Amino acid sequence: MRTKRFPLALLVLFLAMASLVLIEAVRLFHLFQAQNASDRPGAQLARLEEYVQQHSRVKPGRVLTFEWEEAYLDRMPYGTGESVRQLTGYAFALRPLNDGRWNRLLFFKDGQLVSEIVYDSACWGFPEEMDGFTADTVFCVQASEETGRYVLTVAEGYEGTAKWGEEAAAARQGESGAPPAQTPPAFGAA
Repeated sequence: MRTKRFPLALLVLFLAMASLVLIEAVRLFHLFQAQNASDRPGAQLARLEEYVQQHSRVKPGRVLTFEWEEAYLDRMPYGTGESVRQLTGYAFALRPLNDGRWNRLLFFKDGQLVSEIVYDSACWGFPEEMDGFTADTVFCVQASEETGRYVLTVAEGYEGTAKWGEEAAAARQGESGAPPAQTPPAFGAA
């Protein structure tokens, strides 16, 4: 009788261990399956780059796969977010980039930071006087085959959807003689 119990106990132990391994494997599968590929670092930038390689205009609000209302360029000093905090008054925490070559776009919804895209300033360019833009902003894309750099400029007719630095807004008003209503105070307005 004892000789029959031992193999039976061994079989039960083996089945218990196998079921634990199977349960853990299923849990890990669902964990990684649930993590959308667009949530991985660099995935949104890769998606944007793939799009601009094939199009001359881009509306980031349609290309990026997360919900956001406004985005700000975090250029200096070294991607600490301080310039965006001063501009918006939003409170948020992020790690500094600590490298002058890297910049980032900070995306907000209802005043809360929802995502960020870190990009190489040697590969991506935005108008120097632009501080931010909305999900409705359309950009014209100029791609340099020699350098591999993409320069995005706000498309004509969409200037009011971007947030411009005060000096640039004043210069545009002075050049065109347009009243201040044509500068982007409408940015972020409901």
